[in-house]
Amino acid sequence: MAASRFAQTSAEERDKKRMQINSKKTLKANKGAAKIFKDYLQVQGESKNFEEFDNAKLDEMLGRFYMDLRREDGTYYKVNSMETIRHGISRYLKSPPFNRKIDIVKDSLFIESNTCFKAVLAEAKRLGMVEVHHPIISDTDLSLLYTSYNLSIATPRGLFNKVQFDIRMFFCRRGIENMHTMTKNTFRVEIDENTGRKVVTKNLNDFTENCHVNKEASSGIMPEIQGSKYCPVLSFEMYLSKLHPNCDKLWQRPKENITDSESVWYCNLPVGEKKLSTFFSSLSRATNLSRVYSNQSIRVTGASIQSKCTHDSQTMTGAGHLPVQSISEYVLRRVSDTQIIQPLCVNPVPTPRLLIFSRVDRPTIIAGSTTTWETSQIEAAATHSEAQIMECDPTTIKTEPPFTDYDAQLTAYRATMESLVQRTLEAHGRIQQYIYKTPLTYSIPLSKQSINCKVFIKLESEQLTGSFKIRGAFNKLLKLSSAGDVVKHSGIITASSGNHGMACVEAGGTLGIPVTVYCQQGVDEHKKQALLDRGVRVVLHGNDCVEAENEARAAAMREQKEYVSPYNDVDVIAGQGTIGKEILESCPDVDCILVPVGGGGLISGIARYVKQVRPSVEIIGCQPQNSKVMFESVKAGRIMLVESLDTLSEGTAGGVEENSITFPLCAEYVDDWILVDEEEIGKAIIFMLQHHHKVVEGAAGMTLGAYMKNPERFSGKKVVVVACGGNIGIEKLKHLMSSYT
Repeated sequence: MAASRFAQTSAEERDKKRMQINSKKTLKANKGAAKIFKDYLQVQGESKNFEEFDNAKLDEMLGRFYMDLRREDGTYYKVNSMETIRHGISRYLKSPPFNRKIDIVKDSLFIESNTCFKAVLAEAKRLGMVEVHHPIISDTDLSLLYTSYNLSIATPRGLFNKVQFDIRMFFCRRGIENMHTMTKNTFRVEIDENTGRKVVTKNLNDFTENCHVNKEASSGIMPEIQGSKYCPVLSFEMYLSKLHPNCDKLWQRPKENITDSESVWYCNLPVGEKKLSTFFSSLSRATNLSRVYSNQSIRVTGASIQSKCTHDSQTMTGAGHLPVQSISEYVLRRVSDTQIIQPLCVNPVPTPRLLIFSRVDRPTIIAGSTTTWETSQIEAAATHSEAQIMECDPTTIKTEPPFTDYDAQLTAYRATMESLVQRTLEAHGRIQQYIYKTPLTYSIPLSKQSINCKVFIKLESEQLTGSFKIRGAFNKLLKLSSAGDVVKHSGIITASSGNHGMACVEAGGTLGIPVTVYCQQGVDEHKKQALLDRGVRVVLHGNDCVEAENEARAAAMREQKEYVSPYNDVDVIAGQGTIGKEILESCPDVDCILVPVGGGGLISGIARYVKQVRPSVEIIGCQPQNSKVMFESVKAGRIMLVESLDTLSEGTAGGVEENSITFPLCAEYVDDWILVDEEEIGKAIIFMLQHHHKVVEGAAGMTLGAYMKNPERFSGKKVVVVACGGNIGIEKLKHLMSSYT
């Protein structure tokens, strides 16, 4: 009975269990380090089996190895890499099957080799071979971050990101250290008795227990920037006002969709520790920064700026008790192949004066004393090429809002967004006598591709001029003509990949407005010929639709004519939004709408209207893999210059105009994205021809292909696919038929 209590574990099984103590990654690192040592021994004519060396022999060979260790290109390893190799060899010897009861790092038996290692380490540090794991956020990246839509206070997620970034920056919070335990009462807003301005301070009872310096003097503050919408205090107060009243946690999950009248922007759920721990790495990717930073980088950036304006003790407290000398190692800049270490510490700030630390795109810190910051300004860019320290009179400091252009853009965007639903309703009444109400057709073959799914196709391919574009064109031109006869005499200029131009020609012909169309070189021949057949003046310019748009806009200014954008115009967007109204009228219980995206006018109009009326409807943007500009822009948090390759979906190809109103609309109201390759587009076009006897163009095929790519995703849902147009050349259609039938 007693014997059965215990397992009979063999030596082999014991070794196997011991090996499982380390992760696969660690085991791989151990073997890699051992291999480097073995390779060295082989070159030296020694036995590769160093596991069998006695301690004296091992100590001798390790010392020589450390001294001679280089990369394959002859350069030194970085300090951290050398440490990894040494510890890897030590673990390798102690692990099965060798089980050497030695530690080559700590044992006095290896004093000679460790002395050699320290000498090599010192040399490597002198050469600047110190690896910075948590670098300071670069000047360019800080500028990108603060101007990014990802830190916009106009959206729940943007406000969440900005406040958390500010808290981590000003109070030097790192990782998930106390972040997940923070409550609404962790910080408080009060009036600074010296300046009369608002400041955010941390409640004293929430300090870490091992903080031994004076808490009142070292707590740090987050100061008000008067006159700016983006001051950290204003953002913090706004954030508190939008939190869910039933959740006490400070960091709550942002709602994905909110209405204009909604006062609560956050869910009754706290953000998890994992999300908090990866906060800045995720934000780095979303904003497309030059590198993926960790939360520690925010801490180091904040601490380094503090150290220029405060005593060492304050910096140590704010930075989690890390000495300033240690922090200075993080300020390591690479200029070409040279490493320059910039010291962080300056002399204590004279109380009656102010210090301004100014650097390109660097947040400016203004300190009025050695223990508090009087204010802080974020500068988009500085004119100085080097860091400067200067004294100035406090009364001369300007507190102009940072990023005033962005302030204006955001104000205009909010006003546009709030009025867009009403504009769409007005557009519907204005244009309905000039356009078709296209059918919403139930597709049996598409529905059968998924379980319990009903798929409907909004056939804008059967719209007047064969495209949805007629809606926006008529709405814009009707509004222009209602303002007087000037536009009928002067005419308009527009830019188009074909469909928008044809729509403007049709609307212009009906209303008596002359039209000039700018197209990029390489525009679809079928669509270009259709324009020429109508007697329209067609101007070819540039290799991309954005180049054509910019030239058309410039020509309109030169000729004093109205320019009608194919997507970057609120009246055009409102016209396209009437499709959303028709979809909800025909299918009020729709779950998901798939919309093609080029410049974003169509999806902006549909999404804004549908989200206002039915917030639960999922809006999915579809783009070709060969031209995914809006997808990459939303992902990056700003409009990107992305190369576009040739695609069957030429109606959605090309870039997005700078400062386009469609970008923030897509960022806020599009729930998900699907990218479609050329084969999937071609097969979808032929699918429509075979199963529905309908001819659709590449952009419509692209949206159908997005559904067909993964129909299981839509199981149990009622789906609407917007087939945006049917203008495709006969030769292209013949080629697709020969390829996919």
